[in-house]
Amino acid sequence: MNDDDEDSIFDLYQLNELRAKNTDSFRCLAQIVVSHSSIFRHPLYPFPPLEDPGLDEAVSHREKSMSDDGVGAQYYLNMCQSLKIVPLKRVSNSLITTVLNLKYFGLKDKQIKAITETLMRNRFVQHLILEDNWLSTTSMEYISQMLANNSTVYYLNLRECRIGPEGAAALSMGISSSISLIELDLSFNDLGDDGVEHLEDSLEDTRCLQTLNLSHNNLGERAANTLSFILTFNSSLAELDLSWNNFNTPKGNKLLFTALGGNESIRKLSIAWNGISSNEATRPMMNYLSASTSLVEFDISSNRLTDASFRNVRNGLGKCKKLKTLKIGNNLLTSEEAMELIKLLATSPKLLEVNMENTFIKPDCLPDLRRSATK
Repeated sequence: MNDDDEDSIFDLYQLNELRAKNTDSFRCLAQIVVSHSSIFRHPLYPFPPLEDPGLDEAVSHREKSMSDDGVGAQYYLNMCQSLKIVPLKRVSNSLITTVLNLKYFGLKDKQIKAITETLMRNRFVQHLILEDNWLSTTSMEYISQMLANNSTVYYLNLRECRIGPEGAAALSMGISSSISLIELDLSFNDLGDDGVEHLEDSLEDTRCLQTLNLSHNNLGERAANTLSFILTFNSSLAELDLSWNNFNTPKGNKLLFTALGGNESIRKLSIAWNGISSNEATRPMMNYLSASTSLVEFDISSNRLTDASFRNVRNGLGKCKKLKTLKIGNNLLTSEEAMELIKLLATSPKLLEVNMENTFIKPDCLPDLRRSATK
């Protein structure tokens, strides 16, 4: 038997004896056995009681999970891995900021799923911009779930995402459930009258949404009827953009502006580019403007106002109590009608700005225009 064999036998007996003692002095025996320190290789070394050299911490250490860190960066990477998609650097870098801008990214369902589930765990992003991504109904369901479970996103831009009526129906639940959504842009989405009907209940129920953009959605008389119910029950909306639609019929405008007359929260209203031209279509508008106690900005530019239709608007504007900004350019106004607006600006104590872009004004109107500018 050589020396190495004797050492091996001694090691075995020694270790068994040490394990059997099970005292505080040998608490770290397991760590000592796996240690490569030469000081413990001699079996006769009478080692003193030892403190844990940190092996427990090294062996049992786990990286802190980032799913609850308020950022969700690691969660996003894990989601991308499980969905077998490439993570977007823009998303990872933006999760610690207030703005996540994914305009023109061509996002698909799996990417929207990873992003929205991450935002359910994120407490930094406040502006979510998904403009021009052509989102499917499935993606809209993911976004709706995110709105219902997120308390920091207050601005959502879905402009030109072509969600259609089906996407509007999917989004409805998220709007009514959100406790933070203040501004929503749904312009250029092919909603049609059906899409607004799908949004009716949620827009009536929401108590936090203040700014809504429904421009460029091919809305007409049926949508005016739906909006009349929304405006009757909603008391949070302060800014409403209805430009580039078809609110130009007497029946539809009567429904719309009658409801607006009973709503005391709307402060900014745009009805630009709606082809409004007739006396009958502007009469409800005149009644609304005359009675409004909340409207401070009104945009009726780029319509077809002239003669009787202009006089209706002019008469309503003269009685509007709080109006500060009027946009009425790009209409079919004569120089005399433009002069009436200039006089209105000079005599109205609240009115501070009248935008008459592309309106012909005779030179003899300039003195009155200068006086209005210095009032």
